[in-house]
Amino acid sequence: MKITIRMTVVLLCLSIISCKKEAYKTITINEFPKSEKLVGKPIEEISVLASGNVNLICVDSFLVVQKSNEPVIQIYNNKTFELLAEFGKKGRGPEEYIFPNLLNQTSFDSTNSSPVVCIYDHNRRRFFKVNILYAVENMVDKIYTEVPIPKYNKYFTYFFYRDDDLMIATPENGSRFVIYKDSTSSYKDVPFIPTPDFTIPEPELTSVYRSASFVDIDRGLMVSAPLYMGEIDFFDLDGNYLSSSIFSPREALKKDLANYNRASYDPKYHIVELHANKNFVIAFNYNNNQGSLKDKDSYTLSNQSIMVFDWQGNPIKKFVLDKRYFIKSFAVDWGGNRFYGYCSDENEHNIIMYEFDNALND
Repeated sequence: MKITIRMTVVLLCLSIISCKKEAYKTITINEFPKSEKLVGKPIEEISVLASGNVNLICVDSFLVVQKSNEPVIQIYNNKTFELLAEFGKKGRGPEEYIFPNLLNQTSFDSTNSSPVVCIYDHNRRRFFKVNILYAVENMVDKIYTEVPIPKYNKYFTYFFYRDDDLMIATPENGSRFVIYKDSTSSYKDVPFIPTPDFTIPEPELTSVYRSASFVDIDRGLMVSAPLYMGEIDFFDLDGNYLSSSIFSPREALKKDLANYNRASYDPKYHIVELHANKNFVIAFNYNNNQGSLKDKDSYTLSNQSIMVFDWQGNPIKKFVLDKRYFIKSFAVDWGGNRFYGYCSDENEHNIIMYEFDNALND
């Protein structure tokens, strides 16, 4: 009887492991099952006066715009595009910024049922949660909550997530990610993975694996896209690699690296930004070579796209953006069936709206 029970437990464990592997298997994508062309329309009510480093996020009924110059944060109604609040100064004082970065991490504050967005100041190594409703109501002393950043001996070039027990970022060199857990006071360096079947020169590892990432704390997953590899990769929150969905063969990077010469090396930029909800992962694909990004006439020849996956990495749909605008950053209005993009080439009305047919919040 004991042997039977033991065998049953073993078989059950093997079954669970098998199911997990089946759920996260590497997928090669030849084409997306659905495709839709989108035409951009400038939002006439909004002009973002900035010299770069502009990031957007849409949460609840708000469109939040972050830039480097003052005011650092602007909050708009995402239906009427009325400016509701603007705040944030440059400097080294309390609640001031040197190089802010609006993250794709959002939540809600139970104290006033407000959406919360997050900002990391790279230069000051500070992380803030911003309460949207307090900002709109001009309750200055309640807008910000700072969450301490643990000590680390390297600069964070990219920052993805921070809560009371977890931090995920990219160090300046040496690994793809660093993961810190407050509960164990420990860091883990995640190496440059997944590894293709060819050698990537040491000087290029950091660039090739420069990642756009989104953390789903409820699923215990992170989806991450290496800039020079046309794919999205899935990890658990301990940094263990699970699988990939590959939409551009890794052989393309191998070809770019053939007869490698750093001066003439011109790889293609793929995914530069990720957003997600409980059902879908949205990936913004630059789809342009590094060199062409310096030439407006050149980079508009290539279509940018927004790719939709489910959380198992299956392709759902691809939105192809029109060639009129080259978008630098974007946001998803999940309930409004819209994308918003920032186009730095437009002198005014440089937030571009793309409306699409099918809801992504089901």
